[in-house]
Amino acid sequence: MASFKGLTSHFHIHVDYFLRVFSNYNSHLPNKLVFYQVGRHNQSFQNILNHELQQAIQQACQELYGHNSIPQICFVLVKKNHNTRFFILDKQSNRAHNIQPGTVVDTDIVPPNGFYFYLNSHAPIKGTSRPVLYQVLYDEIGSTSDEIQQLTYYLCHIDVRCPKGILVPAPVYYATQCVSHHLNLHHHKQISNNEAVFSATNKYDIQESEQSTSRQQWLTVDRK
Repeated sequence: MASFKGLTSHFHIHVDYFLRVFSNYNSHLPNKLVFYQVGRHNQSFQNILNHELQQAIQQACQELYGHNSIPQICFVLVKKNHNTRFFILDKQSNRAHNIQPGTVVDTDIVPPNGFYFYLNSHAPIKGTSRPVLYQVLYDEIGSTSDEIQQLTYYLCHIDVRCPKGILVPAPVYYATQCVSHHLNLHHHKQISNNEAVFSATNKYDIQESEQSTSRQQWLTVDRK
């Protein structure tokens, strides 16, 4: 819950910023917003999504859009960590091969309640390809399943450092890298602070030890 509260408390600031960036580049504000959220679905996040996040978007859009209609929104949950894998079985050689990039599975094995789909967007250099499970949690846009799946697949091909498709949509990958970088900096800062405190403590102990030794030597000389 703490992470969700942190998300909602600053969410309107980020939405406002990116809306202004979009407006500066395109000379108009968007009428549709699609959000991809990495994580696992639970009722707590669903409740926050239905209430606080939507209110945060309205708060961010109120000043920019004025009396105009605020943009329609769509929230898609991205789940990378699961045990589902897909293979193509070659009956002649009796060997399994990776499925092709762009393969979508949205029937039979997905949960019956809700809008779920597996998408394999990349071709691994080595090993088994990993499909990603997507769940559309909220959709005001009214997009068809094909449109959401196609948009998600296209977004996996806009990574500036890779000419091929990647595991997740590029905005998701960039956001994950930014969070990881921030956490690493925070971790190293904590380690540095702890080392500084440890060094200062050691220095204090050494000084105290030296002073104690000097006093002991002086007392010994005085008794003679």
